[in-house]
Amino acid sequence: MKTLILLRHGWAGDREQFAIETALDDDLRPLDERGRADIKLVAKAMRSLFEKCELIIASPLLRAQQTAEVLRDQLTELSALKFSEWDALRPEVSPEALLAALSKIKKHEVVLLVGHEPQFSKFLSFILTGDTHVPVILKKGGLAVVEFKSNGQRFLKCLIQPSQLKKIRKS
Repeated sequence: MKTLILLRHGWAGDREQFAIETALDDDLRPLDERGRADIKLVAKAMRSLFEKCELIIASPLLRAQQTAEVLRDQLTELSALKFSEWDALRPEVSPEALLAALSKIKKHEVVLLVGHEPQFSKFLSFILTGDTHVPVILKKGGLAVVEFKSNGQRFLKCLIQPSQLKKIRKS
């Protein structure tokens, strides 16, 4: 893997309100209309930014799965897009465990992860600095792109928030 794109799932309403209204586990909280619409715009902007994306890996939580579905629908013409689901993308999984899972991916050049906070902020901090306490803010629908060099170095190519992606799409 040479390029890793991290995309935080779209807006899924309020966690506490969902729990009160449904009495369901938070893993089952879905994207709402705003979340779906925002992710469609994000995907359209991504088409103009990324020439190639080969694999989408999503968290098993419903909102991440639904975000990945919207992306698959919008990005299919980029390549023969494959999809996978990983428990390593659950919000509570450590950055070390996620990096270990990613190290097994060899044949794909560009991989897109769909996941959650605080995992993504900690993961970005960890892979770029070795410390999980460097503040990185990735809003819902925001993305980060990290380039992995053959010598083991990693570089943050960009950190784009959803409002910026929407502006890119309009231009």
